[in-house]
Amino acid sequence: MMEMPVFRVILLSFMLSLHARVLRASSSNSEVFLDAEEANSFLSRKRRSNQLFEELSPGNRERECVEESCGYEEAFEISDNVATAQKLWIKLTACKREVIPSGRRRRRRQSTNQQKILLRRCLDDPNHCSPNPCVKDNTMLCEDMFGSYRCVCRPGFEGDKCERSIDYCSSSTCQDPGTDRCENAVGTHRCVCKAGFTGEQCETSLDYCLSKPCDRRGTNRCVSSPGSFQCNCNDGYTGERCETDIDDCVGSPCLNEGTCLDGLMGFICVCDELHFGLQCEQEVDDCRNKGCSTHGDCLPAGGGVYSCQCAEGFQGPNCDEDIDECALSPPCEQNCTNTVGSFRCVCREGYLVNLPDLYSCKDIDECVGNQGCDFRCVNTIGSFNCICDVGYEVDSLFGRYCRDIDECGTDNGGCADKCVNNLGSFFCTCRKGFEPLDGGSSCQDIDECARGHTCQHGCMNSPGSFQCTCPDGYIMNYDKRTCRDINECSLPESPCEHRCQNSVGGFQCICNKGFTMNDVTQRCDDVDECADNPCSHDCENTAGSYTCVCNTGFELVGRKCFNINDCKSSPCVHGRCFDGLNSFSCTCTFGWSGDLCDVISDACSSKPCVNGDCYVSGSSYSCTCNPGYTGQHCDVDINECESSDVVCNGNCINTEGSYQCTCGEGFTSEGDICVDINECEVDGVCEHECVNNQGSFLCLCGPGLTGDFPNCVDVDECLHDNHMCSQTCRNTMGSYECTCNPGYNLMPDGSCEDINECTTTGDPPCAQGCDNLVGSFKCSCPTGQRLHDDGITCVAMQGCQGNPNVTYSGANHLLMGIKSNDYITKKLTAPLKNRIYFAARFNTLSPSGVVMAIADQSRSSSAYVMVSAGNLVAGIEADGVHASLTPTRDVHVADGDWHVVKLRSSKSSVRLIVDGSTRSRTSTSGTFFSKDTMLHIGGIPANHSLMAQLDDAVSFRGCFASVQTKGKMAWTPSKRQVYESHVGCIPQPDTTGVYFYGTGYARFDTNQYRRHIDFKLRVKVRTSFGEGLIVSGSTRNGGSYSLALVAGKVVTEVRSNTDDVILSAVYHGDRKLLCDGLWMTMYCRISAGKISLYVDGKAAQTSKRGPRVRFDTRSDIFVGGLKGDSNVAGFHGSVKSLRINDANVDIRDSQDFAGVNMMGIPPR
Repeated sequence: MMEMPVFRVILLSFMLSLHARVLRASSSNSEVFLDAEEANSFLSRKRRSNQLFEELSPGNRERECVEESCGYEEAFEISDNVATAQKLWIKLTACKREVIPSGRRRRRRQSTNQQKILLRRCLDDPNHCSPNPCVKDNTMLCEDMFGSYRCVCRPGFEGDKCERSIDYCSSSTCQDPGTDRCENAVGTHRCVCKAGFTGEQCETSLDYCLSKPCDRRGTNRCVSSPGSFQCNCNDGYTGERCETDIDDCVGSPCLNEGTCLDGLMGFICVCDELHFGLQCEQEVDDCRNKGCSTHGDCLPAGGGVYSCQCAEGFQGPNCDEDIDECALSPPCEQNCTNTVGSFRCVCREGYLVNLPDLYSCKDIDECVGNQGCDFRCVNTIGSFNCICDVGYEVDSLFGRYCRDIDECGTDNGGCADKCVNNLGSFFCTCRKGFEPLDGGSSCQDIDECARGHTCQHGCMNSPGSFQCTCPDGYIMNYDKRTCRDINECSLPESPCEHRCQNSVGGFQCICNKGFTMNDVTQRCDDVDECADNPCSHDCENTAGSYTCVCNTGFELVGRKCFNINDCKSSPCVHGRCFDGLNSFSCTCTFGWSGDLCDVISDACSSKPCVNGDCYVSGSSYSCTCNPGYTGQHCDVDINECESSDVVCNGNCINTEGSYQCTCGEGFTSEGDICVDINECEVDGVCEHECVNNQGSFLCLCGPGLTGDFPNCVDVDECLHDNHMCSQTCRNTMGSYECTCNPGYNLMPDGSCEDINECTTTGDPPCAQGCDNLVGSFKCSCPTGQRLHDDGITCVAMQGCQGNPNVTYSGANHLLMGIKSNDYITKKLTAPLKNRIYFAARFNTLSPSGVVMAIADQSRSSSAYVMVSAGNLVAGIEADGVHASLTPTRDVHVADGDWHVVKLRSSKSSVRLIVDGSTRSRTSTSGTFFSKDTMLHIGGIPANHSLMAQLDDAVSFRGCFASVQTKGKMAWTPSKRQVYESHVGCIPQPDTTGVYFYGTGYARFDTNQYRRHIDFKLRVKVRTSFGEGLIVSGSTRNGGSYSLALVAGKVVTEVRSNTDDVILSAVYHGDRKLLCDGLWMTMYCRISAGKISLYVDGKAAQTSKRGPRVRFDTRSDIFVGGLKGDSNVAGFHGSVKSLRINDANVDIRDSQDFAGVNMMGIPPR
């Protein structure tokens, strides 16, 4: 019976082992596992074998894959080899796909006979992909199929065998006339453009005139054409770029061997001494061998005699002597410069020659364009002055920028105590407890006691403060304002000799029993109790009490004397003893006799006396009862408690034959007298205050507590006006204490005084600057640095944290172009004559701007270097003749990289050198720049003479590292030269957005944005500062609207003309500060009395619908701050993608801006 189960167990173990082996070989194939439907139909699935022990026999293709449901496991059983099983499985899978219908393929049912036949044929079908019939290089793979194959082509090929290339150009989108040809590529095509066209479809025609290829002097127009351009030349010029002056001397127009000199649209003939005339066509008569100079005409007189008629400005026999007109009566209003044959009037700095007469000088109004003055420009005769508002002064370096006057730096501003400087003004303050007089020139003490002090009792004024006082019996509370009663009884040394009882404002001494208070000495005197004869015999007085003394034969019981009971020793043997004075007598019981009743007497033999003695009296007896009993036979108990002879002020309890005097709780027994126990003398009997009374005591709640003991409830003094604590009141059990916030010191009066952490002794709290704040302090850093996360040390500024790994190295770089008409001027400290050397190291991304320019006072010599259309151009003028130094090949410098440009002259030429290579050269001479000539860096004044000559004379936007001249001037910006509106910049600029420095603005007039009575705004910003105005404008009723960062939140508001908020929305940023240096997209819409705000697609919390707001379409819109309003915090960060009323607004188009870097170069 046991053999069959054991056999089954062995067989099952063997089959599981074999099955696990197959599973390991095919674990990567999902066919081993069943889907949910098949797993749930386990009981209905057909068996894996058709006969017993089939699992132990070798695999067979017919049995495993035709007769039965064949999976990867069966394929492995057939081959018992992974590689062979894999090939068989792939073949089998393809055959099943061809033979078995798709709807039944996974059901694992028995195949029909027809399916079995097809399955056998499919398994026997040869591999049609061996050899590979597909074109190898064009095919990804060959799929073997039942009776056939399929080629899977690579991208760009088609056909049954992938033999054909796909012609993508047959359906190309290349456009004419810009396309030269179409080239097929892998999976697509590429348009090859003709010269002059660009774009993916060659759809854009290049404008070759944008780079200004034509010569500026010889061209009147550049016409762009596909792939080329055409220069229309002025008269007298020719060449592809109109760069060649037409040689009018071609053909030798001069006669009689005259020399032809080519000029602009003409020529000049230089004749020999025998001829004259325009073409030397006339002969000289008497002037043949002699004659006049070139400055006079020869007039023959015959006979070898001639005379010279001199031209104006010359004299002498041969007209070769120049007349110095300046030495004659002064022909000029100011300065006169003699020239060959003439003179020229020159005006002093600040004047221009009056064109109508060329003799007089008119004053130049340098204030046109405000000359870069921060506040206001005032024109003067021959010059101008920048003036500042009250409280500001003009900087000493440039004379243009207004800086705040620190009135406190001079004589403390006239203040007696503390002088506080602010922008444009100052004010005097006094220390706490003092008030200023005469504007702060003196400080007087404030009598706080006379101005409604807060003291509970008395007030005593002191310099700069006051002090509350308490009457006798009181002590000052922690608030330094109120007084609390002094518990004199709880002092270490009690003021009383015996007991002390505290009272409000004082105390009372109480004497112990047996003592009385001496009103004179205030001490406890002993009471002589014996004076009242409390004892029945003698009385002896003791301290606080007395002692009764009895006569001989008496004993003291309590306070009374009782006769000594001589019968106490029971001397009567059989009788009753009667006590006498120092003696006793015996009354014998019946049956006894004798003095001591010790003689037998029959009458007392029956012991008739129960609680007494029997005494024989003749033939009878008498009973003498023991104390406490009565009756004939002494059998009745006497109730002593009902007797007046018993003295017990406690509880008298009758006992058999006697009594007991007990004392109640709170008393102790002294004989039969109960004396009160003073429980208050026991330490810890009460938690707060103890008052003794007869037989008990009373616990009271102490100061600062209320209720009845033991339910003492602490009084929270802090609930009542903070109990005069200026900041924090902390309640304690029975009292309270005032505390101050961090950054404050607690004063004696309970007030909190600010701690000036910046002036405290010890190590300074900040690594650099320290600004004391109310209750705290703030560390500050110099320009170019920012506070580290620890709030103490300074690190290089990270701007908007665009790349925290960038190391700031812009301390010696100066950023230009951050306000309208921005430039800096420097003076030559030595003259430059016939030698030119100017050099500058700069970088920029702007396509235009003046790098540097210089012109002498007479304007006859000038030089400039500028960026135009992204390329570097230059020019020089000597003696009124302009020479261009523009390179023939473009020199692109608007790429953000550092470039070094030099203008350098030799004896006869001037070279333009860019990054060490000479790019242009021209011949010139006669340049002269006097000492103190102004070199303009980054731009030129609006009224400068070069303005009319230069086409793109706009301010430079970029960085300067150094500027040098041979005029003894070499200038490198440094950290110590902080120009208020100029800051350092990073070596490589960041073109992302426009950067605002937190002190500027950009204004747009009504022509620069789409006007509408409703308002929509979309803008992207990033910043690491939590405050700043982003966009602001006006409403029709005189109100305003704004979008700003406030305490790290995005806030948009509409205010009325009374500055009341009528619409608002606030975005909190998931309770995170929105100043993490990441880009944010803000969208704001104000319409029909409703305001909406979204930040990065998330809605803000908005106010209820308000009145309809109409916007003033005639007013300007400001971005980044308000012009002239220092009370509004400017935005400090990057701004881009500005859209107003669904129209793009390029911030770089603003013509009125300051504190803005249009190239988006934040300081790092």
